[in-house]
Amino acid sequence: PTSRPIAAIPAAAPASQTLFLTATRTASPDVQVHFQNGYDLTEAGKYQESIEEYSKTIAINPEYPYAYNNRGVAYLRTNQFDQAIKDFNKAIKVNPDDYKTFANRGLAYEALGSLDMALSDFKKAVDLYPQSSEAATNLFRIQNAIDAKNALVVTATKVLVSPPSSTPPPTSSPTSLSPTPTA
Repeated sequence: PTSRPIAAIPAAAPASQTLFLTATRTASPDVQVHFQNGYDLTEAGKYQESIEEYSKTIAINPEYPYAYNNRGVAYLRTNQFDQAIKDFNKAIKVNPDDYKTFANRGLAYEALGSLDMALSDFKKAVDLYPQSSEAATNLFRIQNAIDAKNALVVTATKVLVSPPSSTPPPTSSPTSLSPTPTA
């Protein structure tokens, strides 16, 4: 993907921010510790270790959507796109109002070449939080890629189905080579 996934700290959208802060404050200390460790490890580029920390968070609280989102980000950064999508799906099931998870899942779909799915997720991210310039940029980029792909298909189809040229083949034969001069 050409865009960087969006980690869930801090949530920028007002509704998501309120939910994030509430969920974080009410989470058990173990959840908070493992979640923060996972975040710090992700930021340090230690993705496998961060996946383990987020997995510990999820084991303690399987309804904590931000752990799924952030573990999905770590999977995304290690090119484990199918696993990332599974985590983003779980996060969306628990919290369908977090634009970041839709934007991140869109990046995973984009990486897999599923541009229509990516477009749908980027549209949803922009619908949930229109102020997100990153989600809007992703939406614009994917829409342009789909438009270019469709234009290419239309052009190729026209070439393949156009009738043969009505210009008759040349009637004269090509110029022959001059014979090698003899001495």
